[in-house]
Amino acid sequence: MSLRSSKMPSFMSPVPVDVSRLLIPDAAQVCAWLTEHAGLKMADLERAQRLQQESEGTELLGLLTRLGLVSEFELARAWAALLQAP
Repeated sequence: MSLRSSKMPSFMSPVPVDVSRLLIPDAAQVCAWLTEHAGLKMADLERAQRLQQESEGTELLGLLTRLGLVSEFELARAWAALLQAP
């Protein structure tokens, strides 16, 4: 598929989404999913939360990936699962 093609792949068929009804999960929900499904250990999560409190403006989910506690792939899986997206 070329970049110039305006057709979407068949697995990405357009489905209308009513964004007014979309529930965006918060960091706590994403972290709960990661501990349950992606092997994030509670001790590691608590350590990241302490570091977040010490660092102003630091976002917890980004911190988890920067520390290597969660891969970007696992974070994407968590968002997809919680948003019920493919």
